[in-house]
Amino acid sequence: GALNSAQALVGMGEIHLQAQNQSRLSNQFAVGAAAGGWMDTMRFVDDALTGQSGIWLFQVDIDGTFSVGGGNALFQLNVVKDRRELSNRVTGFDDGQSERTSTDVQRVGWGQLGTGVRTIDDRVTFAVPFTYGQDFSWGVFATTMAGQSSWAPSLTNVASRATADFSHTMRYSGSLGVMVDGVLRTDVTLVSGSGFDWGASPGVVNTVPEPGVAALALAALLAAGAAGRRRQRTH
Repeated sequence: GALNSAQALVGMGEIHLQAQNQSRLSNQFAVGAAAGGWMDTMRFVDDALTGQSGIWLFQVDIDGTFSVGGGNALFQLNVVKDRRELSNRVTGFDDGQSERTSTDVQRVGWGQLGTGVRTIDDRVTFAVPFTYGQDFSWGVFATTMAGQSSWAPSLTNVASRATADFSHTMRYSGSLGVMVDGVLRTDVTLVSGSGFDWGASPGVVNTVPEPGVAALALAALLAAGAAGRRRQRTH
């Protein structure tokens, strides 16, 4: 009595997710779910500021559609530094038009409950504290789900459907620069472990990864891939 599916396609700087569910409300919370994200290592370089703290500001664009009939669909997005979520009190964090899914971390979401179609076209700014000259790991992760709005064993003839289509894009849209002592600086040099250009904005220079940083990034990606394979084998 239930038909659901989910898809995920992830690369550096982009996450594409899709989930669908069709079921009766007598089914026990049938759901389709997909998740994914990227991780990298980073270092901000400025000889005059080595050891000083700053806040890196970058943006992501979210574009997708919910379509539900007696169902529930959602999409969530968050950022981590050194594998921990960051406080939403960090200066520069902007959740756009999203519905925050937490009161204390940089985690945002959008959803549709009941019946209706909703199109999401939004931009979020994340704020990552760092220290000049020190390596750190960071990542962006997303989850989408499509399921039922409720459950009752007596509702055997009541249909529920939900689709969360974010297969088009959840894309990194560039660095705004860094905040140092309350001033936004765009004359920034960053070293990316993967070699991906996380600058992508005027004044932000991305340099070739150093061997040690690149090794850390590769190790992080291999660990994430191994964890994903372990999860698949348990399903």
